[in-house]
Amino acid sequence: MAFKLIGWQQLAKLVDKNAPIHIFDASAPGLRARNGIIPGAILLSSFDRYDCARELPADRSAKLVFYCGRSH
Repeated sequence: MAFKLIGWQQLAKLVDKNAPIHIFDASAPGLRARNGIIPGAILLSSFDRYDCARELPADRSAKLVFYCGRSH
């Protein structure tokens, strides 16, 4: 499995094409409140623990996009 860093422009193209992707917001709650979220993004229950596997889709071949903002 390969990971790839994409910019917001590439993500916007995927969303515009209705590509089968799952977008996850890994930002802290305060940052979400200040900056908002990408419409339709799934909010991970924790921004600092990586035990959220139960929140991922069951389809292990699904394309996943994770994003977070900087808090500093």
